[in-house]
Amino acid sequence: MQSYFYQPPLLKSSTKKYGIIREDGEVVGHIQRYFHSKIHRLIDSYLGRNNLIVRMKGMSSRDYVQVDAHTQVVMLKRPYYYLRMKNGKSKSVDFQAIQTNNIKINAKFIIKSDNNMEMIVQKDAYGWVRFFEESKEVAKVRSNINEKFKTYIKINREASVQTPLFYAVYQQLLYYISY
Repeated sequence: MQSYFYQPPLLKSSTKKYGIIREDGEVVGHIQRYFHSKIHRLIDSYLGRNNLIVRMKGMSSRDYVQVDAHTQVVMLKRPYYYLRMKNGKSKSVDFQAIQTNNIKINAKFIIKSDNNMEMIVQKDAYGWVRFFEESKEVAKVRSNINEKFKTYIKINREASVQTPLFYAVYQQLLYYISY
């Protein structure tokens, strides 16, 4: 099992870049929330309670964008969460997360990819956000409120997606900023 951690900003609207650090201290990537324009940021701050226009990017340690994610707000139902992972120079894999229940406290999501991978994501009673593939837990993420939301990521070797950027961005989208 691989372990990582990161320290996100305390404000949901922050565009500060923060690093994902392996347990041995090596920085493996960065995550950052971004807006397309200052108008989007104003709309999000004043009308959207800092969770209307949500865009996140995950970058490698050399600042190449590897993950780009956004929320598509739908007027009458739950929003859709899209993520594009860039593998190498030209390949990319698209993911879409959809909430499967209508419970805000214990939201459950299904993540589907264009290469037929499916994941179930659910938060448990202890605060861990757990990712399941074929009923087997492959990763878990937990924010610790006592440490100013310091977030821990643990990825099993059996996981289809091995990059911590994927799990960190989805945890931020699904359970911290967007909801």
